Amino acid sequence: MPFLSATMFETIFYLVFAAQIALVSLYYPKQIGARILHVFDHYPPADYPKLYAGAGPEGIDRGRRQIALYLGVNRAIAVLGLIVLVSLIASGYEFGPKGGAELFVGGYFMVQALPYIYLAVAEFAQYKALRRAFHTVRRSADLTRRRLFDYIAPGYVVAAVVSYVVWVVFQIGGRPVSEWREDVYLAVPLITAMNVAYIFMIRHFISGRRLNPLAGPTDQFIQTEMQVKTLVLSSIFCSVFLTLMIAAGRYGFEFMDPIVTSLFLQLCMVFSVGMTLKSVNPKEVDFEVYRGNS
Repeated sequence: MPFLSATMFETIFYLVFAAQIALVSLYYPKQIGARILHVFDHYPPADYPKLYAGAGPEGIDRGRRQIALYLGVNRAIAVLGLIVLVSLIASGYEFGPKGGAELFVGGYFMVQALPYIYLAVAEFAQYKALRRAFHTVRRSADLTRRRLFDYIAPGYVVAAVVSYVVWVVFQIGGRPVSEWREDVYLAVPLITAMNVAYIFMIRHFISGRRLNPLAGPTDQFIQTEMQVKTLVLSSIFCSVFLTLMIAAGRYGFEFMDPIVTSLFLQLCMVFSVGMTLKSVNPKEVDFEVYRGNS
């Protein structure tokens, strides 16, 4: 390790990994759970029946149980992470100079992501129920913004394109075609396909059928804005992360891969979940559209 002692590196890694455990499995789940329970408490089915379309009379009780399960699973995953962290420290685990522990970091993050996937599936199911129940509701064309730069500043889009091009140059540059290996033939098509998929998803979010047919213009704009920003920032972070991984391998900093990987994953959470929590405040959402007489 060129500029860090083994002890210093291990200390930094353990602190960063502990932050990943706390942020992804404790802090954000608590924030999400509190917001959903706030909606249940202040906007009950009796007054806002449209909000619970398709949920049935037991919908809100079932929703509370699901949130309790969501929080419980996240706590269990956090405990698992702490057990692993303590085990690594107690066993004196030695990190290799070529990295490798980033696979463990990424694998644990995939486990952390499972409750979020569960919540996302439940959210989309609720939107589907709303569309089924209120499919005759139409958006007002004069209130709908259909241009990309209505939702995100041009600089972010430019940054996404530039970071992608820089990654491709790093990926294939400096060696003839005859020396290209799987890292080129697999990575370049996959990441390119991901970005193309993002483009079509953004187009759908802006011009396609909206998820929530009852949402007012302001709420709909905020939701679409968050979706667009999340995808564009995801593209930027992915390209930057992959470029850093290549640079680390070429210039002898592979030992930093576990730390960089964990920081990258946390950054993704901050600019997706964190940004959404900051931008969408339940107290500012127009819930009047969900009243029975609206």
